[in-house]
Amino acid sequence: MITPTASNWCPTLLTLSAKRCRGLSLSLAISRVSPCPTTICGQLPIGVEGALGPVFEEGNVAELNLISRGFESIAAKPVTTLPRLLVKLGCILFGHSVDNSRFGRDALGSKVCLCGSAYLQKGGEETRIRHTVSCFIGQHSYIRAGERSGHREYVCVQCGHPLLFALQNDVYSNEAFFRKSVRYLCNLFGHRVHAVIERAGFSEYACECGHSFLKRARRLKKVKHPLICLLAGHYVSHVEQRGNYSEYVCRNCGHTFLFADCLAGASPLTVVR
Repeated sequence: MITPTASNWCPTLLTLSAKRCRGLSLSLAISRVSPCPTTICGQLPIGVEGALGPVFEEGNVAELNLISRGFESIAAKPVTTLPRLLVKLGCILFGHSVDNSRFGRDALGSKVCLCGSAYLQKGGEETRIRHTVSCFIGQHSYIRAGERSGHREYVCVQCGHPLLFALQNDVYSNEAFFRKSVRYLCNLFGHRVHAVIERAGFSEYACECGHSFLKRARRLKKVKHPLICLLAGHYVSHVEQRGNYSEYVCRNCGHTFLFADCLAGASPLTVVR
């Protein structure tokens, strides 16, 4: 726990749990000190520079040094070995898990899976990600991501699934947050798509259900989901940076994902529950 000095104590306590650094699970409690920051991005106040201290070593209790007036240090305890092995096994079998709300809170810059592996790199490397079953079987939870090319885009705060609607057909234009189920008929028989724009070496398509794709092929009218994606998950690589989101595309089906970035100077992902 950060220990503020007597002269700059602020009574507000922000508690954050299960944060990660270099693959280790951390439970952090951060006291905000004077001047009390009003915007929190992850476990560090926006504006803290050089915030991360020594690299963690498994089996040791280490500290993060916060180089900022009034902040001292945080004690961090590594995760135990057995849960880590179970999480790693799940990632090997099903692919890495993603959580857009966690990405939007993290202030570490790079993304680290719960198994401890760095992933979703921006240098062209592929990452295998699993399906988020709660979103597929239940409902996606969407917030607005922006407007482009005559379309309005939304993103799921859990799995990063985007929705892309032509402005004139957007029935959610007045909603700041909404839930939506997958249209299973499209998943089974294919999406009837229209062209949106040519970008990043791809042709972008969107179905009237909102599902978007990036494909190398042009003039497509229908896009289907291949069986390999259903069974093995998605093999995604970085396409481009768009606002506070990094866009990724699956090499097998063209499915796109928007994953939140919470970097210095960027606004945190707003999650409405």
